[in-house]
Amino acid sequence: MSSLCRDRERSGTRSNEQCAPVELRCCGRGELFALSDVVSVRAPQPAATRGLVSAELPASMRQGSVLINTSRYAVVGQEALTRVLKEGRVHAVPGVTGPEVLPPRRPLWDCDNALITPRPAGSQGDEWRRPADPAAGGVARWAAGGSFAHPVPYERLEFLA
Repeated sequence: MSSLCRDRERSGTRSNEQCAPVELRCCGRGELFALSDVVSVRAPQPAATRGLVSAELPASMRQGSVLINTSRYAVVGQEALTRVLKEGRVHAVPGVTGPEVLPPRRPLWDCDNALITPRPAGSQGDEWRRPADPAAGGVARWAAGGSFAHPVPYERLEFLA
């Protein structure tokens, strides 16, 4: 099995030397979609990633391939993805739809090759507590004059979800 990667934070693609420790071959976005059996899109949703996955990318995917979107819905154009799915060549797990929850009679519901799940699929019941505890601890440290355990530099804010 071979794996491909694309890192949007760096200009161009990462060199194979950078990818070698994890056995990835780095390539451009177009090549990634055209050659992969499974594409998993993971990106935050600042203005820079809106429409990051254009209509041409899912349309270029191979017969039987799968597109998984764990980003926000605006990163992968939902209307364009629906058109590609209606062709029947590819499958998709949209992950997040716009709007959440996808209303009845939206064309995406008619795509048998789309696995539509509610956003909290796989709920464990403690989703709010897990992030709340470290956040509360960070606020307490800051209020006491300390620093944050994992500060986010302003210049990286757009790249972090």
